Amino acid sequence: VFPNAEIKFFVTAEPEIRAERRFLELKNKGIITTFDAVLENLTNRDLYDSTRSIDPLKQSKDAILIDTSHLSPSKQFQIALKKIIKTLEKLN
Repeated sequence: VFPNAEIKFFVTAEPEIRAERRFLELKNKGIITTFDAVLENLTNRDLYDSTRSIDPLKQSKDAILIDTSHLSPSKQFQIALKKIIKTLEKLN
């Protein structure tokens, strides 16, 4: 999104975990669906996003990968913050 950013993150999670998170979000909003439907939609969208001809969604070579599959939001933040601080220390 920001190709000239000094620090880049590529945040991902296992498809089943992302689908479960989305399924629960939809359920809490009162939207009736199934886990399988959510997983199928997510899988199809991921395939489209990663293979489209214009700006496909891919991790840039200089982006730091954070797999959030088994991380709480707090832990995700801690990991990102540590990477930012480490990078800033190298720049100074």
